[in-house]
Order: sequence, then structure tokens, then C-alpha cells
Amino acid sequence: MIDRVPGGARPAARPHGRLPFRRFPLRALRVQRFARCFTLRFALWLTLWFTLWGVVAECRGFDVVDLPPSAGQGHPRFLVDSGSYLAEEGPEVTVALRVPYAELFFRKEGKVYRAHFDVLIVLRDGKRQVGGDLWPQTLEVATYSDTKARDIFFQKVVRLPAEPGKLHATATLSESESGRRNKVEWDLVVPNYQRESLSLSTLWVVGCEDSLAVGTGESRVVALPPSDWILTHRYGEPIRALCVVGQVYQRNAPAPTRIIWKVIDEQRQTAVSGEFALPAGNPAPFRFRPDLSALWLGTYIMEVTVHRDRETARRQFFFQMDESMISLDTNQEQSIDLIRLIEKPGEVDSLQSAPAVERKEAWNRFWKRRDPTPDTEENEYKDEFFERVRYANENFGVLEPGWRSDRGGIYIQYGAPDQIDRHTQNIDGPPYEVWIYDRLNRRFVFVDYDGFGRYDLYQPGR
Repeated sequence: MIDRVPGGARPAARPHGRLPFRRFPLRALRVQRFARCFTLRFALWLTLWFTLWGVVAECRGFDVVDLPPSAGQGHPRFLVDSGSYLAEEGPEVTVALRVPYAELFFRKEGKVYRAHFDVLIVLRDGKRQVGGDLWPQTLEVATYSDTKARDIFFQKVVRLPAEPGKLHATATLSESESGRRNKVEWDLVVPNYQRESLSLSTLWVVGCEDSLAVGTGESRVVALPPSDWILTHRYGEPIRALCVVGQVYQRNAPAPTRIIWKVIDEQRQTAVSGEFALPAGNPAPFRFRPDLSALWLGTYIMEVTVHRDRETARRQFFFQMDESMISLDTNQEQSIDLIRLIEKPGEVDSLQSAPAVERKEAWNRFWKRRDPTPDTEENEYKDEFFERVRYANENFGVLEPGWRSDRGGIYIQYGAPDQIDRHTQNIDGPPYEVWIYDRLNRRFVFVDYDGFGRYDLYQPGR
């Protein structure tokens, strides 16, 4: 279901004033000659500076990073995402919201069950609202089991004309009967596609169930916004076939371009990459199918760069691979190294010696033994463990994954310290910090021996 909301009037251009020019009287001829020489040299230097800056800016070109919306903290929980592209009438923002039926409040009305709720989507430029509306919704199902389904969803897609610039978006889902309300906020950039010499639309992740080979790309027309838009930025096992789609825009006469895509890990290294040619077109649609199967737990960047002669345009977005990528079937060596942080004697040896057909069951038993509520589907211990791993990777990764660092290992094992004493300006030695766990009556000292911010555990005599 796609709604297109008309936009308001476009703001008038702001007048530009002229800077006042001051005349400085020069009385001596010698001073006049010096001034002329200096002015000429300064003008030549300034011309050269702006010429070089123009070359750098031209080479740097279009460069946009799209940040995903953060998850809301309340209920009903829902997914939301946004994107922008150049429509026939100008730049357009698309916002999509998706909520499973199990998150909604259904009331029995006669022989059916109905859910009543409101969807509010708003775009703001500062304090000024530039787009959005309120959409009352009613869902009806025949059986009680459908009201608890997590594989049945309500999804709404809204198209909003927007002026180029930095906008703030909010999506709110509220239920008057239950009194519940959840709100998600995020920032987004709407580029001025019509003024850019070379630019890229938002990169959309969609299902890719056809014959396109993994690691390849092609010119392929996909209507925007795509009908099979995958709103989540978090992926895991089982890895479904995913494609990235988008459009290339050229202000002047369309020319053939080249697409280079990369998946960049937390150490800024290229994990997966590929490239392909794109024929001339405006817009020039494309899609490619990255191989995510070898990626491990962590945060990654999907980067797409389009090349035309000496011009480039780049667009990026962040995504995560979840804990399901940690198993004995994929990335076995790293997975074993990670759980050594919490293993009991003999557990790792038992996992490594398990026959291939029994590895999955052995892996599940490892976590089941630690489940504080084994009669439920949730494993709170496992969830907390991988939440700490993600935090370690995001905060302690310097020249290595954060979970492999000394601070990351301690954080994963013991959680957040009760107190941290930081000594970053230590004139008598390298910087260090002390982690204090009052509840455990333990302290850990980390020292930045090499000056790169790694902070290894203190070693006497080093």
C-alpha cells in the first residue's frame, strides 16, 4: 500500500548581500608598488588555491552516508526505514513501516478480531514540518491464532515530495484502546539530485530470488520504492538471497558508467567486493547480489561508488550480521575462539570433536545449559552474551576486533564495570585506565603501551 502525499510550496531563494569594499589610502610610491606586487601575487595564489580546491571537490564529488533508524523502546514494536530518489517532479522521500500482527492489540467484535491504530509519519526541516500525515488503520482477522502471528505483517509505504537538505523524520504507531504508543526518530539526507553532476539514489535491499549469480551485478529496471523492500538492516542465518538496487543520475548527457561495490568491516578492511559496467541512461537503474554468507557477527558498511571518466559518486549504509552467523558450520575457528571466554573445562574440546552431522545440536546444547529459563523460547544468557560482544566490537576495536581485545574480553565476561578511572594525561608513563567491579571485588588495569589506544591488561615489567 503506497500513499503519495503532496508537498507544500518550495521556499523562495534567499537574497545575497554584497560585502562592503574598503579603500586604504597609500601615500608613498614605494608602498604602492609593493601593494600592487603583493596584490598580484596574492590574487595568483588565491586563483591557484581555488582551482586546486575545485579539482579536489570535483574528484570527491557526491558522497552520502545513510544511517538506519534506531529501534523504538516501546510497544507496539515495528520496523521503519526511509529512502530518497529522483522522481519525475523532483526529489522524493519514501518511508515504509512494518509491524507484525502479534504486536497489535486485537479485540473480538462479533465473529472476527479487529485492531484499530493510527500511523503518523512526519518530516521536519528544523522546526518546520515539510511533509507527513496521519493514517487511521483497521485490521480484521478471522481466528485468534492470526492475532498472535509474527509472520503476518501490516506494512505501509508513504511517498513524500521533499526539498533537498537534512531532514528529521518521526514515525509513530499508537493504539487508543490499549493506550500504547511507540515512536521512532531518525535523520536523513535528501540530496539535490538535479544539481549534482553525478549522483546515486538510496541503496535499497530487496529479495533476490532469481538467477542473478552471487557477486555479480547488472542493469535492471526496478520500480522505486521497490515492492519487496527489506526494512531491517540486520541479517543472519538462514541467509536469504539479497540484492541491492538503486539508480544513477547524470545532469549532463548520459554516458556509460562503472559500479564498484564493497562490504567494509569494522577494521575498515574490504570483506567482499565486486564491479560491473552500466550502460548510459538517466536514470540508469542497477542491481547486484553481494555474498554475505562469509561475514561474521558485527557491523559493516555497504559502499557503492559509480565512476564516469574522472568523476565519482559514492553512497553508503550500515548493516549488521547477527549472532546466528556464529556457529560451528560457518566461521568455526572464530566462533570457537569467542566462546572460550565463557567455556567450562572440556566444552570446547567436545564441540570440536563432534561429527559434522551433530555440530548444530552440540552448539545448541552449549547454549541450552546456560539458559536461565529453559522452558521458554528466549535464552536470556545468550542474548546478553552477544549484546556484550556487539558492544565490545563497537567500542574496543583498535587494530583488531573488539571482542579479541583485553578490554573486550573482560567486558564480555563480567559486563560493564561499576566505575572506570581514566588517566589519559599521565606524564610519568603511558595512559591507563582502571576498571572497578565493586560487586565482584575485582579491579583490572589496562595500559595503552603502544599509543594506539588498544589498552592491554597491565603486565608488570613491560
